[in-house]
Amino acid sequence: MVRPPSPGRDFAGGGRSGSGAWTSFGFGWFVRVLRFPWSDGLWSGARVYRPHGRPFGRTGRHQSRSQQNGSRAKSSRALLLGSRRIATTRRARVHACVQPLTLWDVFDLVSPESPDSSLAVGFDLDLTLADTRDGIAAVYTALAAETGVPIDTAQVVRRIGPPLEDELAYWFPVDEVPAMAARYRAIYADIAIPATVLMPGATAALDAVRAGGGRTVIVSGKNQADTERTVRHLGLEVDVVVGGLFGAGKGAALREHGAGAYIGDHTGDVDAARAASAVAVAVATGPFDSAALAAYGADVVLPDLLAFPDWMTGFAATA
Repeated sequence: MVRPPSPGRDFAGGGRSGSGAWTSFGFGWFVRVLRFPWSDGLWSGARVYRPHGRPFGRTGRHQSRSQQNGSRAKSSRALLLGSRRIATTRRARVHACVQPLTLWDVFDLVSPESPDSSLAVGFDLDLTLADTRDGIAAVYTALAAETGVPIDTAQVVRRIGPPLEDELAYWFPVDEVPAMAARYRAIYADIAIPATVLMPGATAALDAVRAGGGRTVIVSGKNQADTERTVRHLGLEVDVVVGGLFGAGKGAALREHGAGAYIGDHTGDVDAARAASAVAVAVATGPFDSAALAAYGADVVLPDLLAFPDWMTGFAATA
């Protein structure tokens, strides 16, 4: 019996960067390689291991090997049947499973029309899915009380979107901004998140993406930890959460997860969509009105997310 690989180690090479060679074939095992141009994961028995995301397929319950190991596997286009190893080789990155795969398992693989192979849609968080205005204002009120610096929280909430340090620079000397940013993040979870509520239409918008066979990706300028906390607090069901990115800097994450459209309330979100070669869908629920978003170059401008499901129906039909 072949033991499963230990956590934190590369499966094929025995270390953290495998060689890409097929190894450990057992005697009498039937070996055959099938190529699926639509494959995007590693199949092993009843489990499907999906790089960069949650597991999908028959069970949908197990964590991916890449999540357990803290590493990122590349997509696979090769399937090894009957071997004790399933390995992938793309740009010399190898991850393998050590459970046997039989021909019967092929019939349980996800089809090309499955959600994983279909379009992903990205969403901004603040003032797109989440109304964080009261919470953010409360954190700045606390900072003002601690430091004695008067802060106009009405001005703050009108500028929500860009990186935290940009806003703090309006109120504190440049050399104090890093310390104030650290303090802000230290108190944010306890003060701001309980005051955060859903934007109108947020849940229906995510449901509309899933109804169209798509995946949902949140890419936010908020730091990763607070982005995840906010998503959990609001009970949002999404496939991927990425924090700490703004403007065109979001493009790489959107491309990585295959986003064909990105929805946000800020001109920076239009830049993000452009950087990802995605459709820029703007909602006029943040600091910019519909006219400003259209003038900036958004492909689609909606008054709010309540109008999103109808748009998504047409988009999914043509994507």
